[in-house]
Amino acid sequence: MNNKVFLAGTFRAISLPAAATIFPAMLIEAVAGGVQPHSTAGGFAEKMVAVEDALQGGTIQGYWGLGQPAGNGPTGYTVAGLLGFGPDMVQINIMQSGNLVNMILLAGYNYTVGLKLISDGAGHLKPTTGSPSQIIATIPFGYGVNLSASGAVNTINPVRFL
Repeated sequence: MNNKVFLAGTFRAISLPAAATIFPAMLIEAVAGGVQPHSTAGGFAEKMVAVEDALQGGTIQGYWGLGQPAGNGPTGYTVAGLLGFGPDMVQINIMQSGNLVNMILLAGYNYTVGLKLISDGAGHLKPTTGSPSQIIATIPFGYGVNLSASGAVNTINPVRFL
């Protein structure tokens, strides 16, 4: 797996404060006070994606907090901030149609090539339910993944924005 969120295309980069805990590869939305994971399942979503903070040693898996012993796991952007001095500034790419991007896919589904994806209401993507909803992305050729098995976990996988 590639160790970054953005894979191909063009985007506009911005930074906004975290209004909730956010991990790279999440679909996010602007709210009063900053950004949070996209909160409406199947709802309208701007193509805003949290990306890794490469300047702070971040990867698609998050980044290690200063003073954290190895093995505690990656952290995301938080409201308290890395050193507790206020919200982290979330690195954001506003994507364009056609961009190839690593995103978090919700476990419990078989993601076949061409499958249309919507927000799950928690910053991840899932297959469309067929009811009225905003289709955000699709699974591109060569990147299908089956997460329907028992014990499957949310997985980072390439998608193409529509």
